[in-house]
Amino acid sequence: MDEQFNPEWDYVVEMASIGYPVLNKIDYYITVHGTNAGDRQRPHIHIYLSNDKRPFSKFNFEIALDEILCYDEINLIRMKDQSKHIDRKNRNICSWNGYHKLYEDFVDWLFSNDIDVRGDFIDNLDAIIYFYNFESGGLKNSNPLLEYIHEHGLKILEKYKKYFSVEDIEKYSECFE
Repeated sequence: MDEQFNPEWDYVVEMASIGYPVLNKIDYYITVHGTNAGDRQRPHIHIYLSNDKRPFSKFNFEIALDEILCYDEINLIRMKDQSKHIDRKNRNICSWNGYHKLYEDFVDWLFSNDIDVRGDFIDNLDAIIYFYNFESGGLKNSNPLLEYIHEHGLKILEKYKKYFSVEDIEKYSECFE
């Protein structure tokens, strides 16, 4: 049977592979999605099982990228774990409960400078920010992530300012504390 694609999805370049870390002794696949991907109305990170093929039906944890940068919180906004019969689409009932080791390992990976993708990055979070902007068509004259932050009246915390260029900090000064 041929795989069916959403015609709009075929042209979306807003999903970037970031890495294949081992978290909680399991191989995962980390991607970053923008809003044009159509699955979520905010910049977010996906954690998939590395051996699960599209459409990633076995495991899918989604994390709000803006909430990391603006609240210093790694919040789940969707969680699916077929092995535990969990499929929560409402962020208000998503929780890291029962996934404490996965959470800790993800945090360690996020701020680790052991990076799978090519580039001069501070850590994996820096790579996520870069590829979110790159895949969203930014980096030349715009910064789609900072545009999202601005449109939603959010502020990047001081500790995350290091991930943005001096030019972006000046151009989007209202996005920083």
